[in-house]
Amino acid sequence: MIVNLDRREWKIKFSWVKAHASILSNETADRIAKEAARSTDMKCDFHKIPKSTINREADEEAMQKWQREWTTSQNPAATRQYFPTIQHRSRSK
Repeated sequence: MIVNLDRREWKIKFSWVKAHASILSNETADRIAKEAARSTDMKCDFHKIPKSTINREADEEAMQKWQREWTTSQNPAATRQYFPTIQHRSRSK
């Protein structure tokens, strides 16, 4: 597991390799990946949502809420002339 390798301070590097170029390690990796994809009894650990996705979706939801409040509020009416949307306001910093 990658976590175990990380604890042992292994450095893992991913790089592109031309497919079907008779590179033994690439052919082996390709074969193993295909076997895993076809397997129905393999445990899958990819059901978790990455933190970056959660953060991005939370940011989008917050911006939508802010925009709804900005659009409907009477308080920022004068400022809204200069910053009609939240995107305009956030870019002006």
